[in-house]
Amino acid sequence: SIAGIKSVSKYSLDGETIEEEPEAEFGQLDDIAGSELTNTSIDFITFGNVGSGGTWSASNGDAYVNGYNNGANESWMISKSEVDFSSYTNPVLKIAENLNYFKGFEYSQVLVSSDYDGSSNPNDATWTELEVNGTRAESGDTTTEFTASGSVYVAFKYTNTNNGDAQAWAIATVETAEAGGDNGGGDNNGA
Repeated sequence: SIAGIKSVSKYSLDGETIEEEPEAEFGQLDDIAGSELTNTSIDFITFGNVGSGGTWSASNGDAYVNGYNNGANESWMISKSEVDFSSYTNPVLKIAENLNYFKGFEYSQVLVSSDYDGSSNPNDATWTELEVNGTRAESGDTTTEFTASGSVYVAFKYTNTNNGDAQAWAIATVETAEAGGDNGGGDNNGA
């Protein structure tokens, strides 16, 4: 055998021993402040594959994730504290989002948890996918309402297993609101 790269995940430094690339470590990444998004007062903590390019980041008023050319990814953006929906008659989580290269909603889930502790690995908590109030668009800039209730942690979970199911997901605004109401585009209180 000759020294050098043997495949994307295997290498040899001595020409004899073939080493496996270590798996990416899952852990806490950079926080995303609500002020980095558009009309959002909720702050977020992120988790994902450390060193992967397919993790949540914020720029130009959006939180953004895209796993293309980054191998398998699991990336979470979670509210740093519980979001309270109890003051609404028909509460919704209202998000302004954009999906590109759509492969399926199972790769861009909006979830809630009442047993998440706010700081540890989200895979150790119980999460429930929120139901869409109306329809959710597969592409383009759109506002989507998700039926919510109580006081819960809110999470945006992005996954892809390979380049074939990688899609891009941008979130500009996250706010609580009354279902179907005009929330004024920046009123995070839903009043």
